Amino acid sequence: MTDTDDRSQLREIEVAQAAARAAIGGLRAAREKIGSAWSWGTYDTWFGGGLFSSLIKHERIDTAETYMREVDHALDRLRTELRDVDMEGAALGDVGVTD
Repeated sequence: MTDTDDRSQLREIEVAQAAARAAIGGLRAAREKIGSAWSWGTYDTWFGGGLFSSLIKHERIDTAETYMREVDHALDRLRTELRDVDMEGAALGDVGVTD
């Protein structure tokens, strides 16, 4: 392998790492929103929060779904980048959020 090949391979690995970080970031953001929705659901259940708390809870759930779709896209990018460095990402599944 030449220095150019090594640099190209290193660049592909860096791009794959960035895609993995994007997926992890999306998962963290979704977890935060799900936790918030759970808290609002608890408030709604135990304290009779009504329409206001229900709207907030559902907004948090919708936002978490958006983050999970972004995670699916990041996993697609990661699969592609892993193929570029001869590492198959077959074990990477989708999160599976549908419309």
